[in-house]
Amino acid sequence: MSGRSGSFHLAILENPIVVTGAEYDLVGTAAAFEWLVSQYGTSDADWRMLLKRAWRVWELFIDEYVIELPSGEERQHFFDLTESYLKWPD
Repeated sequence: MSGRSGSFHLAILENPIVVTGAEYDLVGTAAAFEWLVSQYGTSDADWRMLLKRAWRVWELFIDEYVIELPSGEERQHFFDLTESYLKWPD
């Protein structure tokens, strides 16, 4: 791995928020969103979502969220959803 791609992968893995205990994929995604609400307040009132995308980095499944605060400041967070990724109720 080299260049920009390698550096980006390392940035994702540096300090992701690991979501555990979510039995299903959507529960893990909801937990990530709940974390954002707990840190920043109500979506579309106290902050707004600019970007949400999923990454596979080696054996990990990472969701990236970029939000914008009322000041215009952008914040980026990575969530490791590997434990619940693509798991669905029977």
